[in-house]
Amino acid sequence: MNRLILSPPFSNIFKFKGVSRIVGTYTASRRRGLWRVLTTLRKTKGGWYNRAGLRNPGIDRLRHPKDIVSISVLKTGDWEYLHDKMLLKGVNSIELNISCPNANVSKLNKKIFSEALENYEVIVKMPHGSSYEDVARYHDYGVTMFHVSNTKLTDKGALSGVDLIETNLRLIQTIKEKNEKIKIIGGGGIYDLSTLQRYEKAGSDHFSLSTAILNPIKFYKILKNT
Repeated sequence: MNRLILSPPFSNIFKFKGVSRIVGTYTASRRRGLWRVLTTLRKTKGGWYNRAGLRNPGIDRLRHPKDIVSISVLKTGDWEYLHDKMLLKGVNSIELNISCPNANVSKLNKKIFSEALENYEVIVKMPHGSSYEDVARYHDYGVTMFHVSNTKLTDKGALSGVDLIETNLRLIQTIKEKNEKIKIIGGGGIYDLSTLQRYEKAGSDHFSLSTAILNPIKFYKILKNT
């Protein structure tokens, strides 16, 4: 895995040399909602609101199995279906997205984690505002890499951008102080090199970018200097 990681939605479209990709997030069945994306995506100071809700074509239409595949379990039986399809398609690395505030993402049990860790390199994407104890619970299952963190739940929808930074940095620093062996993908509001360096100072091992791609000058400065 490269130090820089491109996350959805732009990772489903673009690919850059020296940058890993997380594709998805995929669910067991197709989830419609392009109109929902177009009508709820709103710019705010330093970020974006959305109510997209894991819109995707379903795991049957996974096109990039050699990238890191993000999945979410929404109901009983979804894991078995997702697992079977990913094995068939030759998936090596997955991100278990337990954090989308716009969807009713199921909690994963120890059995699912056991099967996942036996077959894939596993990342867990944590909800914004998680505690170290939340991370430690999944670490006890055997997970060693965590993505901190996803969008923030608000009454206007899921919020991404600079409002996530301070909370994320505190959690990353706490994780590293308590267990430096845990690997962390830091993400949220990384729009420029200076913000990435703050994540690095807090203890991030990798860095997740998404809407940073909308500013090509700053994006390529990050690529050049990381």
